[in-house]
Amino acid sequence: MDEITKNIKMAVVRKDENKREIKIKIAERSYKFKITIDEKGTQEEEKLRKAAKLVNDKVEYCKRKYNCPETQDALSVAIIEFALRSIDEESMHDELRDLNVEVEKYLQIHEKNKTIFEK
Repeated sequence: MDEITKNIKMAVVRKDENKREIKIKIAERSYKFKITIDEKGTQEEEKLRKAAKLVNDKVEYCKRKYNCPETQDALSVAIIEFALRSIDEESMHDELRDLNVEVEKYLQIHEKNKTIFEK
């Protein structure tokens, strides 16, 4: 084995050493995720677990609200509800961005007028 191949294999091993596999249960099924082991990895794991809890809570809510005894049906309804919320938030984000532009214009005009009156 040549030196370049050894270095590549060692780099891959080191890269894998910085990863950890965790299992997250979503809607009665387990899924494996690889996360980086460092300060961000801890945050990544926390976010994954929090996201899974949100999904699982929403699935249980949909089972009760829509009388969906099948987990897959409740999961589908939960996905639609998350997508609708995402669309609403995107729309709100656009409105806030437009409002921010208007405020910036107002402040620029106000600053110009202030400068004129100070002279």
